[in-house]
Amino acid sequence: MTTRVAFVICTEPAFEKKSVLLVRSIRRFGGSLSAAPIYSFSPREGHEISRSTVTEFSQLGVTHVDILLNRNWTSYGVYNKPFVCAHAERQINAEFLVFVDSDQVIFNEPCGLLISNDYIAAARPVNLVNIGVSTLAGDGRNQEYWRRLYDLCGVSIFSLVKPMLEDCEILAYFNSGMISTRPRAGIWGRWAGNFERVMRLGLQPTDPFFIEQSVFSATISSMNAPVSLLPPSYSYPLPAHHGLEDGKQIKQLEKMVSIHYHRIFDNGNWLPFLTHLPCLERRSPRYEWLIQNLSELDE
Repeated sequence: MTTRVAFVICTEPAFEKKSVLLVRSIRRFGGSLSAAPIYSFSPREGHEISRSTVTEFSQLGVTHVDILLNRNWTSYGVYNKPFVCAHAERQINAEFLVFVDSDQVIFNEPCGLLISNDYIAAARPVNLVNIGVSTLAGDGRNQEYWRRLYDLCGVSIFSLVKPMLEDCEILAYFNSGMISTRPRAGIWGRWAGNFERVMRLGLQPTDPFFIEQSVFSATISSMNAPVSLLPPSYSYPLPAHHGLEDGKQIKQLEKMVSIHYHRIFDNGNWLPFLTHLPCLERRSPRYEWLIQNLSELDE
């Protein structure tokens, strides 16, 4: 039987609490998707999670799998994504598969992940240009990287996106922290194959941390089909909240679909950050839920 949508996450010891917080938020605020199957993977050797997290996952209806999927490219945890996603695409029978970074919290039903037939995938543009480029012309290291990347992936039609935090356009470059696809399209399998080839050829931009994200973007571009750009309320960049123009700030958690908080909640830093975050409404059920759950996970 094919399920409508299934969530896919990675969980390793360094961010077990983040995965638990994410899963709790899906179950609490996911609306019609709150009961969707969730599959968690620990894909690197020596990164098995604790028994207590496995127990909570079981209570929350999460299927957790320790399976060696990333054998060769283990320097960054984000390099797990293409291999986990490709495996999920082969093994999980769902109309939509959604990968979500563990450092996100869902606050409203993410119905935008249920993409229409007009689109091949749904994702957010990147927040910052970073290794992105506006053109393949020029002799910069990142131009050369994207030229070779596009050639390897077979990109023939170029499209542009606008980063959330910068006033410019760059060649299609998507945030891989929340991605929705249809398994039958085979996008994630192509992503993993392209990533493997890029790594074996030694192709690197100025920051190798972003290789998997740029390869995903080039893989999508090679398929010559439109990507549904999720609204700013998805993967809202909480660390950048204070720096956003007033018109771009989302000031209530009730109006956010998800936050992407990266490392700002690490090492007990969440309370001073949230307490002093300007322009964020703190008298709300979702804010109270976040504080309560962060407190529990820090105990």
